Amino acid sequence: MKFQRSLIAASIFSALLLSGCGSDSNDAATPDAKKTTITVIDGYLEDAQICVDRNKSGHCDADEIVGMTNADGQIAINDADLDFPIIAQTIAGKTRDQDSAGLARNSYEMVAHAGSTFVTPFTTMAAVSGVTMEELANDLSMELEIISSDYVGTKANEDSTISEEAKKAHLMARSLTSELAPKVSDNDASQLSKSANTISAEIDKSINEDKNLDTLTIEIDDNGNAVSVEIISSLESYLEDEKPLYFASLNNTYVQEEGISTIEFNNGNYTVSNDKGGPDTGSYRVNNDDLIHVDEDGEFTEAFIYVSHSTSLAVTSDDDLNFWTKVDITSDATVSPVFTQTMLENQVWYFLDDDSDDKEVVRMMAKMEFSADRVAITENGNTEALPYNITEDGKLHIDFPDGDRDLNVEIVTNDKHMLTVAESYLAKPTYSLMIKDEQLANSIWSKWGNK
Repeated sequence: MKFQRSLIAASIFSALLLSGCGSDSNDAATPDAKKTTITVIDGYLEDAQICVDRNKSGHCDADEIVGMTNADGQIAINDADLDFPIIAQTIAGKTRDQDSAGLARNSYEMVAHAGSTFVTPFTTMAAVSGVTMEELANDLSMELEIISSDYVGTKANEDSTISEEAKKAHLMARSLTSELAPKVSDNDASQLSKSANTISAEIDKSINEDKNLDTLTIEIDDNGNAVSVEIISSLESYLEDEKPLYFASLNNTYVQEEGISTIEFNNGNYTVSNDKGGPDTGSYRVNNDDLIHVDEDGEFTEAFIYVSHSTSLAVTSDDDLNFWTKVDITSDATVSPVFTQTMLENQVWYFLDDDSDDKEVVRMMAKMEFSADRVAITENGNTEALPYNITEDGKLHIDFPDGDRDLNVEIVTNDKHMLTVAESYLAKPTYSLMIKDEQLANSIWSKWGNK
C-alpha cells in the first residue's frame, strides 16, 4: 500500500523533530558553524571512507578523501564541500554495518547529490538513474520523507505507520547493498531498478506473512530469484541458535588429523567432537567478534573475520584459518551447490589456500580470470592461461601442465560472496576459498597472516 504524501509528510517531519534524529551527533561533530555532519546508512556504516567529488568525475580521487565515518556512520565535512557529490566507499573486511555481526562482505560505493546530508542506497539509485529523490520515491512506491532521511532512526517512531514505512525502507536499503557495484560508475541503472523491484516484491510477501522485517535481509540468487535470509545480529546469536555448527581447517595437516568438527554452544559451555575423538567440553565467552574458549589445555581465541550463515571464517590462536558453517557438511544426504558456467565465465575470483605440508601456515592467493573455456591464473606476478571445464557432477576442473597436479574442486558452501571448495586428493578432503571481492580477499589474507 502507498500512503498519500499529503497525509503522512507533516507527521513524519514533526516526528523527526521530536525524536531529534541525528541532532545529538551533529552537535558533537560540528565544533563550529562551518561544518555539517554527513550520515552514511544502509544500516549505520562505521569506517566507510568518504570522498568529496570536487571534480565531479564520479570517482574518488586521492586528494578528495576527507576521512572515515564513526560508529554512527557520521563524519563532519566543510560546508563548502556540500556543493559537490559525496561518495561513500564501503570496504569489504574493514567497514562495519551496525545491522549485523562481522565486517562488510562486499565492497561497494554509494553517492549522494550535492547538498544531501545522507548517503544511502536510495541516494545512489537516484544518482545512477539520473532522477530526483521524489521520482525515485514514486518509482519505489515509498515515502520521500522516509528514504531522504535517517530511516533507521525513524523506525523507533511512536507512529506505527511511520515506523513500518521506515522498517520497509531499511530492509530495501540493506538488501540493495549486495547489488551495488564496487565503483559508482560501474552500476547499471536498469539492473538496479530490476533488483529493487524483485526485492520489493519479496518485502511485500514478507509483510503479508507477518514476518519481522528487522530480522531479514533479501538476497538475489544467480537465477534472479529473491531469497529472504535471517540477519546475524551478533556473534552470540550466530553461535547460540540451538543448531550445531561445523568447522574445518584450511591447513591440510590439521584437516587430515581432525576432519570436520561438530560443535554446539549452550549457556557458556560448548561440546565438540571430530575425528580425533570426543565429545570434549569447555567454557566460552564472546567479546565482539572474538570467541574465547577454555579447556584443560588453556584459553584460546578464535577471531571471526567473516560471518555468514553458510560460511564464516575464524583465525585461531596459532594463526590457522578455520571455516565454519551451519550446513551439515558431515552428511552424505546434504545437497551441495555445483559450479555453473554463469558462475565462472567472464568472472574474476580470488583463490585462497594454505599450501603448507605441515602445521605452519603457508598462505597462497591467486587471481582467476575466467573466459568461456580458459582461466588466466595470476600468482606472485606471474600469469598462466589454462583450460578448464565443469564436469558432469558439477566440479571445476583446471588442466595444469604435465607434471603438475590438476585442480579438481567441488563446492562445499556458497554464500553469494564466497565459495568454500574441497579437493579430494588425500585421505580426507582439503579445503580452499574462492572469493569474489578483491578487497575482501586481501583483508582475509592480511588478517589470517597477522593475528
